[in-house]
Amino acid sequence: MHSISLEQRQGILLLLLAYFVYACGDAAAKWLVANISVWQILAMRSLFGLTYGLALGRRATLARLGDAGVQWRLLPMNLCNLAGWACFYSAASGLDLTQLYSLYYLTPLISTLLAGPMLGERVAPLAWFSCALGLVGVLLAGPPLASLPALQVLLPGLLTPLFWALTAVLYRRNVASHSDAQLMASNNLLMLLVCALLLPWVWQPLRVSDWLLLLLLGVLGATANLLYIMAIRRLPLPLASPISFSSLLWSLLLGYLIWDAWPSWNLWLGAGLVLTAAVLSLLGSRRQARA
Repeated sequence: MHSISLEQRQGILLLLLAYFVYACGDAAAKWLVANISVWQILAMRSLFGLTYGLALGRRATLARLGDAGVQWRLLPMNLCNLAGWACFYSAASGLDLTQLYSLYYLTPLISTLLAGPMLGERVAPLAWFSCALGLVGVLLAGPPLASLPALQVLLPGLLTPLFWALTAVLYRRNVASHSDAQLMASNNLLMLLVCALLLPWVWQPLRVSDWLLLLLLGVLGATANLLYIMAIRRLPLPLASPISFSSLLWSLLLGYLIWDAWPSWNLWLGAGLVLTAAVLSLLGSRRQARA
């Protein structure tokens, strides 16, 4: 009897770990955006990401960075990722983590919608149901518009899932012809160049605590980025998309450990629906393998 392949199991574990590391970085970013510019945060994150990519790929990756044709082909993916992170951190300055995650969780639905026309990947009805169930779970855990935030933070919050859904699809399209190190280095090089152009106008003085959080965020962001690329290479997007809801569970855990915020009944119910969505996604993958 067929089941999920070993490669897909590895991808699932890598993706779960990636979203945990992302959630840790988001907690650090939430503290930072209150005092410093979004572009300072992105600069540190991209500096570590570029270092990771070059350390992994060495000469081969450095040579591909100088290939204008390669960089041109990767430019749409890199721009979407840059826009997604800029919008996410901009929204974090005015939204609490529950609202921020609730808006972000539109990403799996959009990426599942795009997987068919852009990648030719078959999206089973159960995958759609899993995404919808996960979204209901997140909305139950904390309705994003329970108190309507200001437009200047709501708008980037709404744009974040659109840009990241496009990024996920383009990552999936590019992994076949580029190594993990090349994708990571190219993406972070563009982000670092844009940040370098903007930093002279947006730089804010940093305290020692800000520097420590920035360094932590840089390490976490680069690590999560690498884990995500390794995972998405092994998973079809309709299977990977519902697994992104697992970051709600990580955020609940971190909220309790860091802020001593015990989840309310609706958070537990929402988390249960999220887990159910992930399990249904895995069952759907097994059924498709048998077919």
